[in-house]
Amino acid sequence: IQAKDWAKAMEGIEAARAVEGKGPYDEFMIAELSGFVQLNQKDYAAAASSFETTVKSGYVPAADLPQRNKVLSQLYFQTENYPKAIEYGNQYLESAPTDQAIGDLVARGYFLQKDYANARSTARATLRDRFASADVGISGVNFGIAETGTIDIVENEGNIRLTTSLPR
Repeated sequence: IQAKDWAKAMEGIEAARAVEGKGPYDEFMIAELSGFVQLNQKDYAAAASSFETTVKSGYVPAADLPQRNKVLSQLYFQTENYPKAIEYGNQYLESAPTDQAIGDLVARGYFLQKDYANARSTARATLRDRFASADVGISGVNFGIAETGTIDIVENEGNIRLTTSLPR
């Protein structure tokens, strides 16, 4: 692994996998190393499977689980396994609800599965955080009176009030 000879590293991992009488921690370490090598080989489906094995083993430290869930969400999305991407993305969002990139990824996963209700609610939650942290909001005006500065805004989605009144 240190030489970054991924094919040779995988051969060594496969040899370790073939050894009889391994304990659960040995299996965890083999999956951990396999995932690392597979990730470097750009075999994202295999890396996701290996890393998922490590999560399910119970040996991943609790402090590392959120980051591992984030990685699993990204890997599964990359391999178009949207149900798993959503599952691990939602687990990650429980610990980091303001992560917009993973919120977007989960919303897109729902959308690509044609689960439009969950796509909408996830996107809405993610966008609401973006609106709340925006420095400015931009909206159109249906008509305005220059002399008095009066404007009229007509909306049908509720976004105008959000963009004109919520930003700092």
